[in-house]
Amino acid sequence: MKTNQSAEEAKTHTAKGDLKPKDAVRRILEAAGAEVSDKEAFWLGHHMERFVNHTRKHGELLEFPVAVEAYLSFFMQSKPADWQVDQLKQALILFGRGTERWRWVKATDGEPMTEYGGQKSNPMAGPGGWVLRYRVKASGVNGTLVSAQGEVSPKGAPVELEAWIDGLRRAIRVNHYSIRTEQTYIEHLRRFLLYTGPVSAEELGEKQVQRYLEYLALTRRVAASSQNQAFSALLFFFKRVLVRPLGDMEETARARRGKKLPEVLGKEEVRKFLALTEGTGGLMAA
Repeated sequence: MKTNQSAEEAKTHTAKGDLKPKDAVRRILEAAGAEVSDKEAFWLGHHMERFVNHTRKHGELLEFPVAVEAYLSFFMQSKPADWQVDQLKQALILFGRGTERWRWVKATDGEPMTEYGGQKSNPMAGPGGWVLRYRVKASGVNGTLVSAQGEVSPKGAPVELEAWIDGLRRAIRVNHYSIRTEQTYIEHLRRFLLYTGPVSAEELGEKQVQRYLEYLALTRRVAASSQNQAFSALLFFFKRVLVRPLGDMEETARARRGKKLPEVLGKEEVRKFLALTEGTGGLMAA
């Protein structure tokens, strides 16, 4: 379905007063841990659908975080009201939480085809015949609902969120970091700022970083490597964007990976082992 068709359908539903979300949207919202009214779910689903359709047509095999940034830039060209921007961002955050395995695959011959312009093509295919795939997460698996509900501050995001992310992106590119590092750092910064809530640059500091790292470790229970990756992203942000290094935290806040102790035999196990050996092997073991 094309973007303009989606917009026209939304207008039609609004005129009829029939603001019921699609089943697929409900499943995504449930997997994301969001409890909203039918009206809210309808408009969140409207934004999700337009985002997916736009990405399928213009995505150029983009990973999810980059596709989100690209669509936000496209959306802002129409000079929407602030409440519309906030609604879109909420929809994209919930879509990201409620879905997984975002990937591009080549269209196969066995998929449904339609005829357009005298040629048969896959209606879901994007650039070069690539098809965007994702799936809805299973609700409650691995604490999905619990972690999703506490990750965003009820007070909303900082006013400077997008400006800070743009600053981070520019700093990363000036330092010639890889596109994968750029995507990862931006995702970690966005999650940190959404968790922290509306604070100014002056208020943002070690206290908020420490609290977020504790949240990752104790509530989300992420691996030490993921905690350190998030911390590296925040260190870079504070040093290169806010120009305010985190001081002592740079040396003390990194998560330590648990040491694996070697497995050794106890005295009784050694006796049983030696009792079973004989000949040359027994002499060598003894």
